[in-house]
Amino acid sequence: MNKTDQHKHLTRRAIKTQLHYAESDIGFETAREIISVKIANARMILTDFRQARARAGFEHAGKIESIVARIRRFEKEARRVERRESLFRIEAFAAKAYWDAVRLIARRPALWRRKYPGSPDSFNTVLNGGYRLLASRSMQAIQKAGLLPEIGVLHGEHSRDGLVYDFMECFRHPLVDAVVLPLFSRRNFGASLNEKSEGRAFGIIDGMYKKRFWYRGRCEKMARILDFEAIKLRKAMMDKKLWKVYRHRWGHRNRCSP
Repeated sequence: MNKTDQHKHLTRRAIKTQLHYAESDIGFETAREIISVKIANARMILTDFRQARARAGFEHAGKIESIVARIRRFEKEARRVERRESLFRIEAFAAKAYWDAVRLIARRPALWRRKYPGSPDSFNTVLNGGYRLLASRSMQAIQKAGLLPEIGVLHGEHSRDGLVYDFMECFRHPLVDAVVLPLFSRRNFGASLNEKSEGRAFGIIDGMYKKRFWYRGRCEKMARILDFEAIKLRKAMMDKKLWKVYRHRWGHRNRCSP
């Protein structure tokens, strides 16, 4: 078998494996795990921020605490649902609550809404740039692991690169939001955003992939953690087992040295 035929064989096998996994009960369990971890990350980043700012007399601390309680309920519901439609509904409710809290933290006007590419406001612009970088890094990790980005377990036929969007869900808050929120919580940062300060924000986000975090009992650069998680996902698919999604350690627990 020459290299071209071997590649075609491996591609066909990957398609079959991923399709079977996506349509299986264990695939749904993995989708549920992804959403549960995503919602947990939303809760944790808001909790950390509320605790840090409450000591400084943050005016919206009470509202943030109420929103965190709502998100916690959605997190519990997500672990119990049995249908994909219900999972998406809970994700949407949790996202709405999360962005309402983010608007307060980032000092956005009352009519501010989370918008995807094409939004003219600085906060959405920086968030979108961070997510594009995460998507690119996730794509690289998935392809290196021998997986096909088009076949996801959560984002399916309506998403161009469904597996990329699945994979990056548990990294959005630790690698993008956790950088952007503190910047925009400062007075006048967003109002005075220019090419230089925007470049600084993107530089900090990019630097997160070089930082070391605790991972399975050892210190690893985030770029390597992405690679390891993609390999774990591939093994889960091959073995028809649950992908135990990366869970970020929030706060001081995640500090580590090389």
